[in-house]
Amino acid sequence: MKYSINALHKTATVFLNSFFRDVSRAKKYKYYSRDVSERNARLFKNQTDCFLCPVRGFPAKLTPDIFYIFVIRNPLDILVSEYFSFGWTHTIKGNDDERYTMTTLRDEIQQLSIDAYCLKYADTLYKKLIPLLGLNLNKESDNYYVVTYEELVTDFEKWSTKMFELVDVPEDKQNLIYSKYVQEFENIQETTPEQIMSGESIPHKRKVLPGDHLVKLKSLTVATLNNKFKDFIEFHGLYGSKRYRW
Repeated sequence: MKYSINALHKTATVFLNSFFRDVSRAKKYKYYSRDVSERNARLFKNQTDCFLCPVRGFPAKLTPDIFYIFVIRNPLDILVSEYFSFGWTHTIKGNDDERYTMTTLRDEIQQLSIDAYCLKYADTLYKKLIPLLGLNLNKESDNYYVVTYEELVTDFEKWSTKMFELVDVPEDKQNLIYSKYVQEFENIQETTPEQIMSGESIPHKRKVLPGDHLVKLKSLTVATLNNKFKDFIEFHGLYGSKRYRW
């Protein structure tokens, strides 16, 4: 079986990479990551018994021999997280052209308010979601599973149990992996916007709990974005807990 874990930027993709790498080791499967090389993604197509993670996008159609895990998040929270990450905290690396592009983007973002950024880049995010909406997914399928970021960060035990079940992790390995990551989203010392923008080095995390957009954005901005992402918000509501509907 081949597994593809698909999640956009700011949907815990760094964590997913680490978690599913350990899962692949527990199953003795090959592991390919697009964080390492596009070559790995190409190799994945010709292999069996392997994982590809993270894929920061969604397929235009489902491939029969792949089981997909789609991790989705409130798009307004994604935009808010992008603002702080891409504008201040994201590591700038790569070749000269990539570094120039990222530096230029960072300079541009730092000239924008958070509301202005979210409104300006809403179209960019929506285009990334269109393939997922076009797949006409339902809650029952043999080759995909949709789970929310919100469940991951608020009920890791439930989330991890489901992941172990989906990919058939050996029982003797499940507790080892769970124990390694159970504190990942507990008692987090979150950095404030002021600390982020000051440029000081802080070993804390950006806010991971759901609903940050309700605190950071103006009510008119939230209403505008909720209307823009209406289709995706309704889709998300099929899978997310009612506690986190917006």
